[in-house]
Amino acid sequence: MEVFCPRVLLRERAERGRSGSVAAERVAVVTGATSGIGLATAEALASVGFHMVLVVRDPARGDRVRASIVSHGGTAEIVVADLSSLDAVRSAAAEIGKRHPAVHLLVNNAGAVFWRRALSVDGHERTFALNVLSPFLLTRLLEPNLRAAGGGARVVWVSSAAHYSARLDLGNLEANPPYRGFSVYSRSKLALLLVCRAFAIRTTAAQVAHIALHPGFVRSRFGLDNGGAFAVGLRIAMVFAISPRKAARTVVYAATSPELALVTGVYVAHERPEESSVAGQDAATGALLWDELSRLTGLPK
Repeated sequence: MEVFCPRVLLRERAERGRSGSVAAERVAVVTGATSGIGLATAEALASVGFHMVLVVRDPARGDRVRASIVSHGGTAEIVVADLSSLDAVRSAAAEIGKRHPAVHLLVNNAGAVFWRRALSVDGHERTFALNVLSPFLLTRLLEPNLRAAGGGARVVWVSSAAHYSARLDLGNLEANPPYRGFSVYSRSKLALLLVCRAFAIRTTAAQVAHIALHPGFVRSRFGLDNGGAFAVGLRIAMVFAISPRKAARTVVYAATSPELALVTGVYVAHERPEESSVAGQDAATGALLWDELSRLTGLPK
């Protein structure tokens, strides 16, 4: 397992090695942790001492990732959940909360792009269900655990530069026809950025910091399950993509960089803060979106 670590974190790991392991004191939850950016992020965070909670859909793949992390000196466990199901999200949050009263880091990484419209088990458009409803609900449910970390907890929201081309229609969050897969994906990533900032408005950075990011265009299997011309186009574009390990550097930066201490609601890319789109900074739309997501997930506003 290749390891890349900011120098300050390598120093922290050395100090832990002299004083005894404290991995259990720093718990990191990563969704979609069996491939691509999620896998590379989990490996990197484990290498600097986080105890990893891997939220995975496939238990066999999850076990392989867990075993790999352990074989390289880290600690990890898996929580199995199909995050397109709201009940599965609730069950996963309950299990994580039961095992770990304090959570120091949550990386909302799981997501997908779908070329054709379909519904989740709850009857929601599946891009919206997986990319927006799921991380919103998981974060709301884990808020007590994040606050229990005693300050300095972070939530990292893996958005995308695709949000720059998107406009959010609050009256059509579920992408009623005509359906255009990449446009729906782009809107979901704009919604995720607005959700991140809505959370940031509701809590202080000293309690829980919320950071959204663009990891880069990544060479992975993302989107290839759609097949057809869409998958062919993606494979061609992958020639110009970066590796998951390189993309994960921005995630690790957002999750651990001292530069972002006591900063919240920011958008980062290329391992530095950047400006999001104007639409991504619309607090009024973010507040309305918060209310609607709360209604759809059965949570108080």
